[in-house]
Amino acid sequence: MNKTINTADICELAHAYTKLECNRLDIEVDRQDVDWLDNKNDDIETSYSEEAQPIFDKYYDLITNTLNI
Repeated sequence: MNKTINTADICELAHAYTKLECNRLDIEVDRQDVDWLDNKNDDIETSYSEEAQPIFDKYYDLITNTLNI
């Protein structure tokens, strides 16, 4: 059986690695200046802090390049 990996799967994995690294480096993951973050809705995407965004990008690129997507 072939398994399909989609963008949501990649984002979830990159997000998990981002949270781990940010926790280790004591970096805030989510932006705190976005009003809609108070509305906890699963359809809302994470808005990364200025320090966390490059970390997410690093993992997203690493995963997509490794999988040749």
